[in-house]
Amino acid sequence: KYMSSYLIELKNDNFIGDLQDWSNFESPPIIVEFFSDISEKIAKNINITNYSIILCKFAQENVTEDKVLEIKSNEILPALYNMSKFSYDL
Repeated sequence: KYMSSYLIELKNDNFIGDLQDWSNFESPPIIVEFFSDISEKIAKNINITNYSIILCKFAQENVTEDKVLEIKSNEILPALYNMSKFSYDL
């Protein structure tokens, strides 16, 4: 459903741990700034106007469930904090 003409994969096996350990919403880890800025940079440099950023926390075919949270670009900070073990939002 989310794939289109272009797919850009950014390989980083360590950022999920940074998100999980994010304890204070007001002090995000560096990776959060990257995700906050990437929308503008992708749209500007590649001239793409309609795109999705997909974060995969854990995937194992036929073992894990897909849980999709669709958000607007201005909601990315709270959505990323939601991946923290210190977030109590459901």
